[in-house]
Amino acid sequence: MPSVMLDDGLLFVTQVGEPNRDPATRRLVKRFVMQQIGRNKRKKGLQRRQSALQCILDAPLSLLMPNSAGPISAHSHMPLLSPEESNHEFDPQSYDDIRITDKLGGGRFDPFVKFPIDMNSHARELIDTMFDTHSGSATALRESWFAIGIIDVASFHQLLAGAASYYRFLRTGNAEVESQDAIAHHANSLSLVNDRITHDHAVTSDGTIGAIIGFACYYNRVGDFEKWLSHLAGLKEIVRLRGGIDSLNSNQHLRFLLNCIDLSGSYTLDIAPNFPIAPAVLRQLSDSSYAIDCSRLQDLNDTWRFIAPTHTTLMDIINDISIENAHLKADIMQARGRIWRDPMRVFHYINPLLHRLLSLPPMDSATPSSFLAEALRLAAILYLASLRHTFGIYPNRVSNQLYKLRKLYERWNNGSNQARWDEVGLDWLNFWIVGFAAILSHHEANHEYFVEQFYIARGSMSTGSRVNFEILADEFLWIPDVHDDLLRALELVD
Repeated sequence: MPSVMLDDGLLFVTQVGEPNRDPATRRLVKRFVMQQIGRNKRKKGLQRRQSALQCILDAPLSLLMPNSAGPISAHSHMPLLSPEESNHEFDPQSYDDIRITDKLGGGRFDPFVKFPIDMNSHARELIDTMFDTHSGSATALRESWFAIGIIDVASFHQLLAGAASYYRFLRTGNAEVESQDAIAHHANSLSLVNDRITHDHAVTSDGTIGAIIGFACYYNRVGDFEKWLSHLAGLKEIVRLRGGIDSLNSNQHLRFLLNCIDLSGSYTLDIAPNFPIAPAVLRQLSDSSYAIDCSRLQDLNDTWRFIAPTHTTLMDIINDISIENAHLKADIMQARGRIWRDPMRVFHYINPLLHRLLSLPPMDSATPSSFLAEALRLAAILYLASLRHTFGIYPNRVSNQLYKLRKLYERWNNGSNQARWDEVGLDWLNFWIVGFAAILSHHEANHEYFVEQFYIARGSMSTGSRVNFEILADEFLWIPDVHDDLLRALELVD
């Protein structure tokens, strides 16, 4: 069966013999010919409309609920450590805005961002989780750690190490055991920084300082304060070589993170911070009618000027703490508890007050006025620590303050100075101090001692009737949404 190909692309087939009369073959040939005729007649450039590809995904609700019998999910929509909501049963309605499809597509970060390292699947998952609004209180990670990490290889590795450690803590509740990802990124960052220091290359850069801040944060988290102190000493020297602390003002994120890790370790050790608070972090506390009208605070101010005239700076700090106490109460009512999901409030308001308490000069507790001042300072730190705990700031260690407070009371009660609190009209303040110590020492070694002091202080009150601690504390420094549940957990006999 010969064929001839013409220039126009048509193919003519010459058939010899009888034509093929098979019905199936003839239908097949006709259909083929009609398809070719239709294609030749169709206008060029005309595209056949096709239906859009649709993909409908709807995960079962059981997949969206956290397993109450297992560890807490890093993707749970929850305010960390909120005493108001921690005992509530799971409400599926609060998870209506969570869908598995949130994880599909391009993710929560720009896929065209050039990262300092080659990103594997684990690294991309960490960055994606960091920008997930349901992944705990990671505001600081998103805003400051990411801004520092993205500019340098060493600081980016430490960013990933910190993120892996943070989300593992959310899942397991264990801050001491690190994941393999966290250890690997930490080792890479440490190697890069050591190489820079050895070859005197980019030692004072933002990236190097950010990585060392991450090292200090790591050792603070695991409780190795010898290495924390070593890294803080290194940071002080690098900042000095760079031109002083004000040279970091060009990068507010760097200054902010330096203040945070400096204060976290100093607060645990109860020592003066190494660096001043960044001016951009400070928020001016406006006046409060609650703070002015508080009878307990006014009573303390009037008495303090006579019994402790050399410790007026401490009283100024207590007045500012009372203003923040009043503002926090009002904001809790307005936000209906959602305020606990914003840890940045800690950095703008609570941390500066804590910094001022830690920066006070050492006090000689041999004199009555110094004893009163040191006891009040330690108790005020415990009060601020309870707020940091509720905002989800971890680790939250108060053992040092409790130990110092116990030694202070033991020295005072057993020494020659036997002046009593009621003799200076501050028996209620003693009751508040030991009450807060009893609350914050729960599960601590000194708990039984402070519970005993709690009952002694209540029995020695000058008022004839038994004083309710909760009512008394609410008249001074007390947040019901935080401290009521902590007090009830002690099951103290009223």
